[in-house]
Amino acid sequence: MNISILVVTHKKYTMPSDPMYIPIQSGSALNLDLGYQRDDVGENISHKNIAYNVMCPKYWAWKNLNADYIGISHYRRHFSIKNRPSKDFTNILTGIQAKKIFQDVDIIVSPKRYYPFFTIKSHYIYTKGGYIKMHKRDIQVLRDVISELHEDYLDSFDRAMKRCWYHSGSLFIMKSNLYSDYCDFIFSIGDEVENRLKNERKDLTRYIASVTELLLDVWLDKNQYPCKELGLIEFEKQNFFARLFLLIRRTVTGYYK
Repeated sequence: MNISILVVTHKKYTMPSDPMYIPIQSGSALNLDLGYQRDDVGENISHKNIAYNVMCPKYWAWKNLNADYIGISHYRRHFSIKNRPSKDFTNILTGIQAKKIFQDVDIIVSPKRYYPFFTIKSHYIYTKGGYIKMHKRDIQVLRDVISELHEDYLDSFDRAMKRCWYHSGSLFIMKSNLYSDYCDFIFSIGDEVENRLKNERKDLTRYIASVTELLLDVWLDKNQYPCKELGLIEFEKQNFFARLFLLIRRTVTGYYK
């Protein structure tokens, strides 16, 4: 069983030593080389990194990586089987542990992230800065595209948008055939959303990555794939009260940086 987990990064960082992990530079075509796997070799969309962000390494893996299972993690956020993992690389998921988990399921996802005062739709619209009208337009276009290209997913999309939780960050490990199906789904939608919004949106920064991040739960809901939630180590995790303050500030003032 060959498992490959891309560790997506835009800067130098401490990386896992387990050979299952492949550090990959997101947006290699637009930035100085970091010495990691580049996402601008082979078939790629690295030049679209401003809007697509983590989608660029996802696309690279889809088109170029040969593995039985493919995963996505972040340079500062890794899966762990520990319930309360410390900030220690010795606690991140190992290849041996992953193989044992995959004897029972085909998909590992991050824990649900809850937003008790929001639905996922309202959280996207009201807490990502001061462009409420723009974010409402994002969601409407996203729904329109799904209804036209993947009508059978529309009920799942509507359900996901009404929840107060989702599996954020697009962090997962899954069997390669499922990964291919997932990528077919999100890239067909992301490309069409880009076609409709790129000439009217004020801010192009990672907006395709943001809207497609909402689709993992849509895809899981529609297909009813069994999956296992696994804990995360977050090496730069913010204090709860600091995060709450930033959320309130974004919601009230629109200030995002």
